[in-house]
Amino acid sequence: MHSGPQKAVRPACTITLRSCGEDQILPIQQILYAEIFDHELHVHTLDGKTYCGRGHLSALEEQLSGCAFLRCHRSYLVHLPYVTNLCRYQITLSGGTVLPVSKQNYLVIQRELSSYLLQLKTACPLP
Repeated sequence: MHSGPQKAVRPACTITLRSCGEDQILPIQQILYAEIFDHELHVHTLDGKTYCGRGHLSALEEQLSGCAFLRCHRSYLVHLPYVTNLCRYQITLSGGTVLPVSKQNYLVIQRELSSYLLQLKTACPLP
């Protein structure tokens, strides 16, 4: 029995961003960070590409809830697996990108990152 065509990527593992009149389907695991700049949403991926489109960072944050993303600043949303360092008011990502951290929420962000790392350590203990 044939149930119809199968999709290559499950919708829950991707986001769709409208860019230049086209829908861009981006795998969530490929997203390094997102930012809002000049009223436009910019999504940066691991391969160095940036996808721009209309949207709100808060809507993207809600769409990605439960996918290890953290709002580190009012203009930035980072993907926690790619955070390599958190130093007073800055987050460094894989590849060397440095993003600002909200001064008023620094301790909350530090706690969220520590909690994420602890969950990873618990889920995948080293031998």
